[in-house]
Amino acid sequence: MSIDFKSPEFIKSPYPLYKQLREADSPYWLSREQKPDTPGIWLFSSYAHAVEIFRGSGPVSKRIIQDNTAAEQILLYENMLNQDPPDHARLRNTAAQYFSPKRIKE
Repeated sequence: MSIDFKSPEFIKSPYPLYKQLREADSPYWLSREQKPDTPGIWLFSSYAHAVEIFRGSGPVSKRIIQDNTAAEQILLYENMLNQDPPDHARLRNTAAQYFSPKRIKE
């Protein structure tokens, strides 16, 4: 499946694409090639997929850098917010000590 949000067909009627996304067995990875102004994004359109993702048991990874070519990767992608467990928790716990109420007052 290829998605062109600027195509006349999509603009005229996005509903066939939405239906395809709803009927898909898993969330859809919209690569940077298809959406150049992003590092790539996940699209999901069913309640079941949303629940899986928010519970952390779905097929979606926060590690967007792994889905981009070497030429597309930038250092900014390698941060705590783009990490999956257990790396995210390890980095969050390290940073959290500097953002406690006591530390912020200091």
